[in-house]
Amino acid sequence: MFCYTLAMPSLRRLELPLLIIILLTAVFFRFRQLDRVPPGLTHDEGAIGFFVRQIAQSTGFTIDAPYGYANEPFTKYAAAIVLNLVGPSDWALRAHQALWGVLLVLGTFLWSRATFGRAVGLGASALVAVNFWPVMTSRFALNSNPAPALITFAFWLMWIALFKEKLRARPLAWLGFALALAGALLTYEASRGAWLALPAFLLYLVILGPRQRLGQFAAALTFGAALALPHLLNPAAWGRTSTLAASLTSAMAGDLNPLLHNVLEALGTLFGKGDPFIVYNIPGRPVLDPLLGVLFVGGVLLCLWRWRQPANAFALLWFGAGFAPAAAIGAFTMMLHAITAQAIVLSLPPLTVQGLVPQKFSRLAWGGFATLIGFSAFISFNDYFNRWANAPDTRAAYFSNFAAVTAHLRSTPFSGSVTLSSPFPGLPHDPFIADLRLRRDDLDLRWFDGREALVFPQANESLLVLPANAQPDPLFAAHLPLANIERHELRQTDVDRYFDTVLWQPQTTLAGWLNDGSLTVAAPPADFGGATALIAFGIEPVVAHSGDVITTITFWRVLDPAALGPVHPTNYGHEANIFLHLLDSDGNFIAGNDRLNAPAWNWHAGDTFAQLHRLSLPPDLAPGAYRLQVGIYTLPDLTRLPRLDSEGVDVAMIGEVQVIK
Repeated sequence: MFCYTLAMPSLRRLELPLLIIILLTAVFFRFRQLDRVPPGLTHDEGAIGFFVRQIAQSTGFTIDAPYGYANEPFTKYAAAIVLNLVGPSDWALRAHQALWGVLLVLGTFLWSRATFGRAVGLGASALVAVNFWPVMTSRFALNSNPAPALITFAFWLMWIALFKEKLRARPLAWLGFALALAGALLTYEASRGAWLALPAFLLYLVILGPRQRLGQFAAALTFGAALALPHLLNPAAWGRTSTLAASLTSAMAGDLNPLLHNVLEALGTLFGKGDPFIVYNIPGRPVLDPLLGVLFVGGVLLCLWRWRQPANAFALLWFGAGFAPAAAIGAFTMMLHAITAQAIVLSLPPLTVQGLVPQKFSRLAWGGFATLIGFSAFISFNDYFNRWANAPDTRAAYFSNFAAVTAHLRSTPFSGSVTLSSPFPGLPHDPFIADLRLRRDDLDLRWFDGREALVFPQANESLLVLPANAQPDPLFAAHLPLANIERHELRQTDVDRYFDTVLWQPQTTLAGWLNDGSLTVAAPPADFGGATALIAFGIEPVVAHSGDVITTITFWRVLDPAALGPVHPTNYGHEANIFLHLLDSDGNFIAGNDRLNAPAWNWHAGDTFAQLHRLSLPPDLAPGAYRLQVGIYTLPDLTRLPRLDSEGVDVAMIGEVQVIK
């Protein structure tokens, strides 16, 4: 009653060999060039890798879970197993996701075979193996990818526990259903949308039947949800939902237009204009090509026509609930928000072939469908490994320039101090990516953004690394040995086409700069909280017109980073800012500039760093003398560090700017 069987005797004999071929194809698509495609790591992947490594090393989380990174636990613990087996690398992190992608193929086969028969099971799993959407989501290291496999296995176990008459291990099937469901709920917020299909299906069975084992179903459903309940009751588990639900908020207020717009836009990503986000898709590429799109619509219509049959009804409920998060948000990042609907979306095209093609044409129809799968595989391969992976925007989005920098550092014979300029030196950004990719304890990295800061490590010699997107400010460049740089060329089509390396003597450079007469040396240095001391500064120009830009450079010696106080629970490490204030003669604030591009999390006692501040004078500023003062405060509490050398003072006056007409 609940299983459609294709009358092809040969299919029974071919089922296992075909399934093995499909699974091997899925392995090929998910593991091929996994260390090179995508062409680098995103900051999300680096941050998730940080938490996975904490679990793998049994250190536990050191910070409160921030938005989007550590607030879903399942992936962290599952990936930690893989990292413990093969080592803490970026490849291992992605391999964990690829394994779940292969399991999704198997889960799709099991569910669609149990509900619609062997032919649909093989056709659906083959589509999942080669379709661009599940291939893409199986190859980057985010929280989300275990979710579609877990939800699909949960639905399959639910189905056989409900409807398979001669099932000896029914209690184990219900237990597996509850555990897989709980795992999905602990993996990604989109799973909570797919979960809604289950109580809806329970209600459907109560009304229309069959009603056997509904008590078992309700008990297992309750148990699975209860396992995840402690996590779901934590407001942090819903951080992404609350920030992305604007259309639902408008709908509840009586304005349905934003929601209707998003629903139509999201549905269009299946066979019209796809997800526009380059990180997850070729912008505008739909999930289904035109013929698959027609077959998908045919599958939906077939399920609607046969809605009184539980398999068809559940297919509709699954698609509706699984696609609901994307429908609420629209096309942007649909590839992730609808991820739990992957199996059912790709099960509907073969269902159309089975349900609408007359029996006498079935062999021809399935042969044509197999050809269509082969064509889809070819298109997906070219689109993913050639078009998307090599597109300049993709390479920029995945920081291919920084991937080249880390590859160079991993292989360089140099050992010791490395001063590394980066546009994202703060945690959890480029430093966490480097931790995953470098895996070298003999390199002592100092992080800064050379466009506004420069670190002078306490080392006789250091390897200075300057990516194209974080080249040193001309003020710094004038003091660096850039005539001796080695330029490492990358693809000429890349947004950032090179990076530079050069050996330098940071302490020699610093001493020469402090003694060349261009700076005012603070005597004695201004000690801020015992953490760092202002040792020198320079202001240019000191005579200016209103509307001009004043460039101030300050030099700081790191004394004791621990004096910054305890790390805030939501921070990965110490965070601070240097503030520069322009005051009038009465001490009133006129303008300011707060920044720190040599991040406090990476301070080392004995090092020195220089920080640039560019302050725009107000265009209507009256002529007169204006004072400049600097200080430091910690984040996120905004607590200023006191001057230990001057009681009751938390700033240092560093000079005046004379504003003239």
